[in-house]
Amino acid sequence: MVTSTKSSFGDAFENWFGKEKDNLSLPDMAEAGVELKATPFKKLKSGQYSAAERLVLNIINYNDLLNEEVESSKFMAKNKSIQLGFYEKEADKPKADWKFKETALFELANNKKDLEIIKQDWELVHKFISEGRAHELSERYFQY
Repeated sequence: MVTSTKSSFGDAFENWFGKEKDNLSLPDMAEAGVELKATPFKKLKSGQYSAAERLVLNIINYNDLLNEEVESSKFMAKNKSIQLGFYEKEADKPKADWKFKETALFELANNKKDLEIIKQDWELVHKFISEGRAHELSERYFQY
C-alpha cells in the first residue's frame, strides 16, 4: 500500500524490483548499472500530459563533486541508465488508488541533447561549489 510520504511511490517501485531503500552512490541495480526512479505525471485541462514535479536524480555531495570530472563522476555512474516508472497523479482520487501507467529505460548516452544539458548543469554546480558559493545553488540557475 502506498502511504502519504513523498517517496512512497519511489519506494514501491524499488520494492517491486526487490531493492531495499539505501543512500548509496551506486545504481539501485548495480550489476545491471540501472538506477530506479519513479516520477508523477498529470493530465492537463487541454488533454496533454505534463510532469507533475521535477525529477531529482541525485543529492549533491559537495566534497566528492569538487574532486570529480563530469564524465567519470559518481553522478554519471549512477544515472547513465535509469528505469523510469511513471505514475499518474490524480487529484480526484486517493493516493492509494494512483497507479503506475508506464515504464521506460532511459539511456543517457542515447539522448545527446539531455546529456549536454546535464553536463552544463553539472559544470555550473561544480563552479558554484569551487567558488565557495554552494549556499547560492538554486533550481533557477539550471535547465534540469
